[in-house]
This record gives sequence, structure tokens and C-alpha cells, in this order.
Amino acid sequence: MTPMSVVVPTHGRTDLFLATLASLRGQTLEDFELVVTDDSADAGDRVTIADAVEAYARQTGRPARYLFTAPRLGQARNTNQGLRAARGAFVRILHSDDLLAPRALEAELALLQDPRLGLRMLFHHVEPFRTAPRFSATPSLTLVQPSLLARSMLHSGTPLPSATVVSRELLDQVGGGMREDFDFLCDWDYALRFVVAEHRRHAFIGLLSPGYVGWRLHGDSTTGRLWHRHFLEHEQLMAELAADAGLAESLIGDAGTRDGFFATAVRYRYRRLAADVRGMTPRQLLRAVPRIVRCLVSPASLRARLTPAPWTRIGMRRYPALVVPAEVLPGHVERPRPQAFVEPRQGLRFVASAYASAAIIGWAKRRAARQGAAPVTAGCQAAPDAQGLVAAGRGLELRPTMAGQPAERGRVLVLTEYNNSMNLWPLRRLVAEAETLVVTAVNGNAFAEPVLHQALKFVAQDAVVEVPITDNQHLTSFGFKALIDRIAPGEFSWDAQTKAGPVHHVLRYRRRRPAHAAYAAPHTGWTFGLLTTGARLENVERYVDSIAAFCDEPYEILIVSPVDLGPIARRPHVRVLPFAERDELGWITRKKNLICEQARHSDILVCHDRFSLTPDFCRAFAAWGYAYGLAAVRVQLPDGTRGLDWAVVSSQNHVWSSGGLLDYRAYSQYAYNPGGATVIRRAYWADFPWNENLFWNEHEDVELCRRVQRAGGLVALADATLVAAEDRWVRQNPLIPYCDQNEVLYGRPVGEQRIHFLARSAA
Repeated sequence: MTPMSVVVPTHGRTDLFLATLASLRGQTLEDFELVVTDDSADAGDRVTIADAVEAYARQTGRPARYLFTAPRLGQARNTNQGLRAARGAFVRILHSDDLLAPRALEAELALLQDPRLGLRMLFHHVEPFRTAPRFSATPSLTLVQPSLLARSMLHSGTPLPSATVVSRELLDQVGGGMREDFDFLCDWDYALRFVVAEHRRHAFIGLLSPGYVGWRLHGDSTTGRLWHRHFLEHEQLMAELAADAGLAESLIGDAGTRDGFFATAVRYRYRRLAADVRGMTPRQLLRAVPRIVRCLVSPASLRARLTPAPWTRIGMRRYPALVVPAEVLPGHVERPRPQAFVEPRQGLRFVASAYASAAIIGWAKRRAARQGAAPVTAGCQAAPDAQGLVAAGRGLELRPTMAGQPAERGRVLVLTEYNNSMNLWPLRRLVAEAETLVVTAVNGNAFAEPVLHQALKFVAQDAVVEVPITDNQHLTSFGFKALIDRIAPGEFSWDAQTKAGPVHHVLRYRRRRPAHAAYAAPHTGWTFGLLTTGARLENVERYVDSIAAFCDEPYEILIVSPVDLGPIARRPHVRVLPFAERDELGWITRKKNLICEQARHSDILVCHDRFSLTPDFCRAFAAWGYAYGLAAVRVQLPDGTRGLDWAVVSSQNHVWSSGGLLDYRAYSQYAYNPGGATVIRRAYWADFPWNENLFWNEHEDVELCRRVQRAGGLVALADATLVAAEDRWVRQNPLIPYCDQNEVLYGRPVGEQRIHFLARSAA
């Protein structure tokens, strides 16, 4: 299998195609194949393109194919025939009017094959040009959490196909090529499917700043000709995303965030429509009036315009990589106003205003050109190879937002959400090799503890952790010092501190002792433990059956039972551990410890006899990772509703207290892992066994979690799901609304947040 396939869909425009082909001829990477797919209507164009491909293959010695099946297939069908024919381990599209810098393919392949990154998707911000691109000589690499990427840009932009590279594995996983019922938004849907797939496996997406891909701006682009299809298809794609409530919540966020996201999408759609109208000639404008009216009065848009939009904090730096010409949007995305979604002018007034604006803008551009504006020149030889992008051992920087400046030279920037979903497992090797880890905005919300725990556990011995911090209500510089000593006791020593003002500090710590051995212990397989009294053998059978059906790695099943289990005990991989001591009290702590003592594998699931595995339990756990000590799993009831899983009780376990369910993105100092199902690493259990002085219904699960937390550990939430046949406890644990700014339990703030400073007296 060849390492890389480049698919070039083309339709006429032979002069532009020849320039694109020339940029491929100049690539420093030799081992890639070229697949040119042609749907040109003119036979002469087809001959020119086919001859050029043949000459390219002869001159370079690289494999190249020319495909023609029918004229006027359209963007999606023409591209798809090339994607089906591609044989590379990685596949990229290059439109026949775009250009690559000479080292583009070399850098892409090096990054995608780097085991420290684990990337299956890479995309570029592009260099827009009209004559020749002036490529940046200092592009940088950013690794982005897919949900953060989706929420920040997919309402109003998408990675260009010419700027996107994916693995063959990922391409096959999402069902192949582009959506053929879309004329324009096929590329948005194409990218969205990749983002969703990587989101579900907790992977990161690679993003390169401008320096490798040139995006040509010209009047004959698909962007310019299919303006009305863009509007209607964008409306349809956003509606489909909103209709999948589970995906929208997981990928975008809670109800308020989703409202803001879709408000931005509607606003973008109308701004884009206005820009398209401004670019029309009078003749085009007259022909387009019916389509303009259709867009303005489409049912979904009318509903949107009548719906108030909440304020949203969505915002990102606007790069020209998005499928929006630079003239369409200003330098930054506008935040939706807290009134109507959009305010489009209606009918002829809308059209006349847009056309008048176009005339003024055109006059200004012509005047600037007459005054001698400097032409854009090519500097494509300056683009570096991948060695300059991932400087081994140099540094890594974490940020919670896509806004802001690029990372310093020699650092890789990692953009990840700062909440309980943060997961650096895919980048553990990159973190472990970094000499310096910079954690920016650690106190940007209320989740400093899980964020720091996730960031620090992979840091190598003698590496430096640098934390720029501005004191606020979440955390101060002295509070950070106390926090790092609590969650990593004895592991880090203070190295240096600088002040840039009364509340601005930069703290430097150095790792002196490694993190708990459980975080680095290899995964050897699963020990599935089960506690039963023998009264619900059908549940025991269901548990064993689900493991046999869905676990494709080494495993064993240990069942603690006071009675003979008959045929179940003779099932493959099953061992029964007879135990009936103090059954009148329910000595479940001893039973759970017995399973862990007997376990042969690194990872142990201990649960009661009402659970079974979902089909993707093991795959989901492998994607989430094994750098944990004690973890809860998600619980689903047979009707699809949520069971008791990621929970809190508002006490330190000294008294009975109220319980509740946390949002999966939330973390609380009062979080605990309900004892119905617990996952623990064998290396961790050796230090944190269950307290055998406690019996059934004596908060033995809360006691274990509090003991772990006092020792600096964290109760984790794994992204793997079990099905519970029943759950009588969930009714007593209401869902607590998500809040990233304050820890709120049962409608009241907790801890220091209860303090209200009194106003000064008049005296």
C-alpha cells in the first residue's frame, strides 16, 4: 500500500489544473500516488488533462491514474470516484485550482505517521491567493479536541477538502466519500463526519497554520456559482445536526451553548447570502431574485428569525481556511446579538442594499489597485518539514479555547476543553517527552483540579510545569501551590516564580517523583468480577453472555457467590469464588477485595448482578485509556435512560446526605463512584482496597472515594457504558444542572462560594 494518495477532482479549467499539477510535480515526497478524476464536458479539455497526467507520471516516475466515467458528475460524485480508487494509507483531496507548497505532503505524512500524535485527521489553515501564494515560512502545529473544534467553527466554516488529510481507516469508518445529495455542503458534511468519529474515540485533530496549502480565489469557483445551494444545504445540515439531540449535546454542549451555536449558524447564513448578492452583476441579480426570495422565506429560516437567541460565548480567530472568502467575513466572528437571530432585509430593499455595497467595495478595490498595491508573490520554498513542527522534547502548551495567538516556536499547542471530559491519553507520549509543559488559564473555570490531574500525570521526571495564572475567584497563585501539593503530594518541587503585577504570576514546578504506577502500568486484559447471592441467575447469565460476545481481548470472569451456580460455573473463562461469611450483614467489601486479590489482569470491573456490557464497552474503554486509578462507568437502563453512575453526596461521609447525578462534563469535590459498578486498576487497588469494616449500605463506596481523594487521587469517569437491568437508587438522585463557574449542589453554592462579603458601613 502506498503511503499517500492525492485525489484531484477537475472539471475543465485546464490552465488552473496544470498549475495544480505543477505543484504536485515539485513535491519533495516521492512515495505517493496521484488520482485525477475528470467530469469535464468538453472532449478537448479531457484530452488535455489526460495527456498532462500521462506526462506527469513519465517525468516523475510516480504512479498516476486518470479517471473519466461521465461528464458533469458534480463535485461529490466526481470526488468519490477518486476516493474509491485511492489505495494510500492516507488520503487527501486537492482541488484543481489550489496549490501545495513543495514540502506539504512530506510534512503531512510525517505528522500522520508520528506515533506520539496518533492523528487520523489533519487539516490546514490556507493561504488565499489570486496569482501566486506567499506561503508562510513558520507554520505551527496545533492539536485540537474535536468537540472544541466543532463548537468553535462548524457553525460558519469547515476545513477545506484541499486542506484535509485523513487516514484510510477513518475514511472507511465514516462510510467513504462525500454526500452526493449536496452540491455545495458536501465538503462540510465530509469534514463533520470525521470530526464526530474522532470525538467519539477521544482523539485529537491536527491543525496546521498557513504555510502549506494555497487556496485560489477566482470568479469561476464552485463557491461563487452555487450560492443559493449553499444557503439551503447549510440550513439542512444544521437542522440535521440539531435533530440528533444526543450527538448535539455531546459534540456542542448544553442547551444554552447549542442555542448559541445554531444562532451563529443562522447569522452566518444570511451574511453569506448578502455577500453573494453583492458580488452579482445586474443581469445575474435579476435572474437570481426568485432564489433570493426562496432563501429569505424558507420555513426553517422564518422560524429562526422569530426565535430569540440567547447570548453565547462562542468565538474564535477567523482564519482563511474556512470555506468563506476573506471578503465575506471580518477578522473575527461576531458574537450573536441577544435579540433576534438575524436581521435580513426583505425583498428588493435587501437586494438593492447589497448591490450598492458591492459597487462601493468594487470601486475602492479598483482605486487601490491603480495606486500600486503590491502583488502577492510566491515563497513556497520556505515552508518547513515536520521536524520544525514537532520539536521532540521542546515543549507543549495547553489552552482551553481556540482564540489567541499561535504557540511559541518549538512548542506544540494543544487545545482542549477544561472540564471532566479532558483526556490527554492519546497524547501521553508527547506529554511524557516534553521538557516543558505550559498550562494556560488553569483557573478559567471551576475545574482546575481535574484539569491539573489530567495534565500532570504524564509529565516525565525532571520536566518543568509552567503555569501563568491571574488570581481570580476560582484559584490564586498561592491556592495553586496548595492544590498541586494536594493532588500530587511529594511529586513536584517549586522551581521559580515571577510577577507581572499584583495578580499576575508565572509559577514553575519541576517533577521530582513519578506519578502513581497505575497510570503507566500496561493493560494486560480484563478481570470481570461479579457479586451475586444466586437469586438472579438470569442476570448472571446475561453478564457472562455479554462478555463472551463483546470482549475480544484476554479476560476472565470471577463470580463471588454463596451458592452453587450450576452450569454457569463451567462456562469458559469463569471461576466461582465461594464466599458466604457474614452474609447476614452483606460483607461486600470483603467480596470485592477477594476479586481483586484473585485477579490476573491489569483492569478490574467489579459489579453487582444487575449489569451487562454494551457492545462497545471494551473499545470505548481502550479509546478513553488506562491512565486512571479508580473510575466510574456510565450506566444505562433498558429503556435508554440514565442510571446511577456519576454521582455526588454532599458530605465527607460522616453522616447520611442528599445525593445527585452530575453532568458528565462536571466534577465535584463531593463526587463518588456508586458501588454498583466500579473499575479499578490492580496496581491502584493494592494501595486503595475496600474498607472491610464496612458492610452493605454503609457508604463503603463513598468511603473508598473519599480516601482516594484525600491521598491526592481523582475519581475518574470512563467513557464506557454498562446496561443495568434495574436501578432503584436513581430516583433518589436528581440530575444537577451543569455549571462550569461554580460548584452547585441542589441549587446552593458549596464551600467558599457560600461566603458573601459585606458592604462597608456608611460610617
